[in-house]
Amino acid sequence: MSADPRKVFISYSHDSPDHEQRVLSLAERLRKDGVDAQLDQYVAGTPAGGWPRWMADQLDSSEFVLVVCTETYHRRFLGREEPNKGKGANWEGNLITLELYHSRSDTNKFVPVLFFPQDEPFIPRPLSGHTHYLLVSEDDYAKLYAFLIGQVGVKPAKLGPLVPLSQKSVEPLRFTIHNLPFPPNPTFTGRDSEMKELRERLLKGGGVAITQAIAVHGLGGVGKTQLAVEYAWKYLADYNAALWVNANSPEALDASLAALASLLGLREAEEREQAVQIKAVLGWLGEHERWLIIADNADTEQVAKAVYDRFVPNMRGHVLVTSRLRRWPVTMPDLSLDLFLLEDATRFLLVRVAEGGHNAGDQTTARKLAEELGCLPLALEQAAAFIIEVCWSFDNYYQQFREARPELLNYQTEGGTRYPASVAKTWSMTFDQLSPLGRALLQVAAWVAPEDIPRGVFSTDPSVFAEALNADRELSALSIEKALGELSRFSLIRLNTETVFVHRLLQAVEQDSLSAADKKKWIERAAQLFNAFTPEPAEDVTTQKIWITVSEHADTLLKHAEECHVRSLRIAMTAHEYSQLLRSRGIYVQAERTARMALAITEECSGPVELIAIRLGNLAMVLKETNQIREAEGLLRRALRIDNDTQDADKRRIIVHLSNLGQVLQDSNRLDEAERLITQARQMGEQYLDPDSPQMGPFAVLCG
Repeated sequence: MSADPRKVFISYSHDSPDHEQRVLSLAERLRKDGVDAQLDQYVAGTPAGGWPRWMADQLDSSEFVLVVCTETYHRRFLGREEPNKGKGANWEGNLITLELYHSRSDTNKFVPVLFFPQDEPFIPRPLSGHTHYLLVSEDDYAKLYAFLIGQVGVKPAKLGPLVPLSQKSVEPLRFTIHNLPFPPNPTFTGRDSEMKELRERLLKGGGVAITQAIAVHGLGGVGKTQLAVEYAWKYLADYNAALWVNANSPEALDASLAALASLLGLREAEEREQAVQIKAVLGWLGEHERWLIIADNADTEQVAKAVYDRFVPNMRGHVLVTSRLRRWPVTMPDLSLDLFLLEDATRFLLVRVAEGGHNAGDQTTARKLAEELGCLPLALEQAAAFIIEVCWSFDNYYQQFREARPELLNYQTEGGTRYPASVAKTWSMTFDQLSPLGRALLQVAAWVAPEDIPRGVFSTDPSVFAEALNADRELSALSIEKALGELSRFSLIRLNTETVFVHRLLQAVEQDSLSAADKKKWIERAAQLFNAFTPEPAEDVTTQKIWITVSEHADTLLKHAEECHVRSLRIAMTAHEYSQLLRSRGIYVQAERTARMALAITEECSGPVELIAIRLGNLAMVLKETNQIREAEGLLRRALRIDNDTQDADKRRIIVHLSNLGQVLQDSNRLDEAERLITQARQMGEQYLDPDSPQMGPFAVLCG
C-alpha cells in the first residue's frame, strides 16, 4: 500500500438511496484500504465558497476522478437534464463536462466505474476510450485498487471488522459471488413483462425466507437461458451469490454443483470425492440466504427429478430452472416463455444490427425478415450475427433464407447471446429424446400450415403411423393423443383442446432433415390423414365448415407436394376437394390452378376413368365461372364421352355433366342444345334419383 495515500474523488448522480449507499460503500472500502476517497456525503452543510468551488477544488487536488456511470449521470453529462439546486453531486455533471471540453491536460485522471453491466452504454462519449471498471466481484475491485495505487497485482486486505471512517456507519462495498456464464446482452429486448412476472413470482411469500423455485419452459431457442441470466444481472445486487449450474444431465448437474465448492471458498473443495463437495455446497445453501441458483437446460425427465430433489423447500434462496419440459410438480410454479411479438422481434433486429455498427435496412424490411423467421429469438440473433458478419441487408438475408434455408439454419455463432448451437442443432437434440410415434407426428405436422392444426387430423387414420413405424398392430387413437402430449411436454408444439401449433422453423428443420424420398413419403402420409379427416364434397354447406378450418393446411400441403414432385392419387384427391371449396367461395384463380393440378396428377397416375371424368367436370365448372366457355365445353364433352364408354357408369355423375354442359351452352347463347341437355338431365333424374334427393333438378351440381 502507498505510504502517502492517493486522493480519489468520486463523481456520481444521486439516482436513488440505494445507489447513494453503494457509492458511499465504495468510498468506505477504498478508505479502509488506504485510499483517500472523497465525495460530497462527507461534507456537513454547505462548504465554504459553495458547492461549485468545492467541486473544482476536488477535481484539481485529486489524482483520479472515479466517474460512476448511470443513465441519470449520462443525461446530466449531456446537458439533457437540469440540475437541481442542492447537494453538490447535482452540479458535478455540468462541471466535469466543462473541464473535459476545455481540453484539460489531465483528462486521463477520469476513470469510468460501473456497478452494473447494463450501465456500460451510459459511459459518456469523451470517456469511452478510457479503461472502465465494472465492479461486480472482488477481483474487479482488486483491479481498480491496484490501478489507483499504481501497483499492478497488489490485492487489498481481506475485509475485517469495520471501523467507520465517515460520519455514517456504513458497511464497506461487498460483491455478489457469481459464475454467470456470459455478460449481459446489450440488445436484450422484448421481455419486460416476463421479467416482471419472474421477479414477482420469485419474491412471492416474502423475499427469500424460504426456497422459491420456478421453471421457465418453452421451445428451444425461445430465450429461456437468456432471460434467466439477464434476470440474474438485473438483480445481482439483491443476492449474496448468483450461481449457474449445467443441468443438461444428472451427471452434469452433480459436476456443476461440486465445482461451486471452490467458488464459494469451501474447504471441501480440496476433497477428491464429488459427493463430499456436493454435500458441502448444499450445506452452504441451507445455511445461507439471499442466493440464486440457475439450473440451466433441465430438458429430460431424469434431470428434472434430480433438480427437484437437490434443492429442498427448506432452503432460503431462489431456484430458477430453464427447461423445454412443460410438466413440473405443483410445488414448482412454471412460467411459459413464448415467441417474441412481431414488434419486439423487429426492434431486436434493428437494434442488434445497429450495435454491430451496420445498417441493414429499415423497419419494413426488418419486420418482413422477423416474420419469416417466426419471431424466434435464437433465429433472429443468428440472422443478425450473419448479417453483420457478411454486411448483408435484411432483404438479402430474407431472399437467401428462402433459397439456402438449411445452410442458414445450421449457421452457428455464439453472437450476442453466447448460445453455442445453431437453430437446427438446438432442436435436433430434443428430437433425439422423442418416441418413434412422437417423431412421426412431428414429421406429419411439418408439411401443413404451422398454426391451428386440428388435432383430430392425427388420429383420424391410425394406420398411417402403423405403416410408417412398421408396427405389427394398428395404433390406438389414445396412443396418438399421448404422443401429442409428449411433443407438448418437450415444448415442440403448443397443444390446445382442439388444435396444435408448431413453429415454422421447427417444420423447416424437420423438412430439411429428410431425404427426397422420405419427404415424398411423409407428404403422402399427411395427405392420407387430411383426406380421411375432411368429408366430401368440400362445396356442400354441411361439410364446408370443416374444410374452411383446414383450407390453409390443404394449400400448404399442396405447395409442398408441388415443390417435392409428389404425384399420387392421394394428392390429387386433396387438390380436387380443395378446388371445390375455393370455387364455392368465389376464389376462382386459385381454384383453377388446383383443379388443373388434380386432373393432371390423376391422368399421370393412370387413375380410374371415373375419377378423370369427375376431375374434368370440376375444372370445367371453374372455367365457366371465369368465362372460359370454350375450354369448359370441351372438358364436359370429354367427361360425357368417358361416362358413355364406361359400363355401369354412375347415373348421378352423368346427370350432373349433362346439366352443367347445358349451363355452359346457355352462357354461349346456344339455347336450343342447352335446353335439350337440361331436359335430358331432368328426365334421367326423375328416372334414377329419389324425388327428395338434393341432387334432383336441372341445375344440380355434383362434381364428386
